[in-house]
Amino acid sequence: TKKIRIVGFDMTEETEQLIRDGIIDAVIKQEPFRQGYEAVRILHDFLYADMVPENEVLYTKSEIVLRGNI
Repeated sequence: TKKIRIVGFDMTEETEQLIRDGIIDAVIKQEPFRQGYEAVRILHDFLYADMVPENEVLYTKSEIVLRGNI
């Protein structure tokens, strides 16, 4: 028999519980707070301090969360 695997995106209390309950198999987590914070900070620095970002791309850490590594 084939089992359907469910993979979510972004870790929340709800998705964590769904992993613990075995409903979701995995979640891909990519530092959502940092993504939002850095975007606003870069825009602020550009508009108010005329600072150009050092890099065109901001990389964030990606993690795969499973029941075994919550």
